[in-house]
Amino acid sequence: MHRDQPFGTVLPALSAWRRRGREQALVDGTRYRAVWEPIAETSQEQNPGRWLVLLPANRADDPDLHSCTWALGAEVSIVPLDTAADSEELCGGFADVLTEALGAGDGPLSILSFLGLDDAPHAEHPALPRGLAATVHLLQQLVDLDASVRLWCVTQGAVGLGDGDVPANPRQAMLWGLGRVAALEQPARWAGLVDLPTDLEPWTAMRLGASSPAAAWRTSSPSASPGCWCGGSYRPPPPTGNSRRGSPGARC
Repeated sequence: MHRDQPFGTVLPALSAWRRRGREQALVDGTRYRAVWEPIAETSQEQNPGRWLVLLPANRADDPDLHSCTWALGAEVSIVPLDTAADSEELCGGFADVLTEALGAGDGPLSILSFLGLDDAPHAEHPALPRGLAATVHLLQQLVDLDASVRLWCVTQGAVGLGDGDVPANPRQAMLWGLGRVAALEQPARWAGLVDLPTDLEPWTAMRLGASSPAAAWRTSSPSASPGCWCGGSYRPPPPTGNSRRGSPGARC
């Protein structure tokens, strides 16, 4: 715009520029960046209590998943569920399993769900992974039963810890979005999420019970050293000048 143009021409342009700035500030205010920091392993003994482990039926005999239960203690019940079943059958199965587990003993009950590992397309909603749909039904059943439990959900290769750590199973990352909502709506029941490496090793599996509410275990990665990484998010400062590059990492 030339400096000699009349004020009547300049004023609308300035008004539009200011409006765009307000709109962009509103967008920047809703943007978050995911960050991962390595955390030291703890030698503090865990009180495992009672555990209900839910496996997708198509991975019921997976030795890697069974190894993840080794550190959970003696009171562990492993139940496979058919994530390909229709909603009515799946909800009925959850109701039966949860009712039995809640009445099986004394003390607090925790649930370790591997259902999210089934990222095959849902029969009625192909964009939705079957494991994610099953987890939604599980949360609904916990509410319907008013169950006093703590739910952990597991993914495998769903999140990236840096530019060089490309998720192997990005469809499972939808479960991390659900987890953020569940943590706000059901804080008493939601315990956290754990992302396992695709090359799961016994030492990783045995440390699963001591994970933080949002954790990712890695055995090897171009951008992450082996061990446990704790996830969080922060609001990055707005871009300056004409730079509008998006922030790397997950956003909510």
